[in-house]
Amino acid sequence: MIYIKIIITIIIIITALWGMDILFRKLYAFYCKHLLEKTYSALEAKNLKDAMKYAKRIIKTPLKAQGYEVLAEISQIKGDHMSAIDYFTSSLKHDSTFKLSLLGLSESYKEVGRLNDAIKMLDKAAELYPYDVMVLHCRNELKQE
Repeated sequence: MIYIKIIITIIIIITALWGMDILFRKLYAFYCKHLLEKTYSALEAKNLKDAMKYAKRIIKTPLKAQGYEVLAEISQIKGDHMSAIDYFTSSLKHDSTFKLSLLGLSESYKEVGRLNDAIKMLDKAAELYPYDVMVLHCRNELKQE
């Protein structure tokens, strides 16, 4: 009888801990999403200081690719395309299919005169997103230059 009580107690504890783990994961996912929304809002408002602050927090979460992409966009806005290339490359290391980073990297390559690399990025984006109007437009526009 005592063994049954011990086993039931252990099951209750494990179930409670498992439930807390699920709750923690949901809260953490909500936090990451909220942080990303604040980052893009700050970027849209041209508040680069706050956008950079939030992006640096994001790169410490599972949304690293988005965080590096925002840092790259900030670098582009500042005209620092070499840093943007580094950030876009970091973003793509975490998510090799992230469309915004593929397009942004292509744009920065173009700005520093690396047209072949820019075309390669757009070709990769077109391969991943064959029906995406923005990807196809950017690709056709660059190939006409």
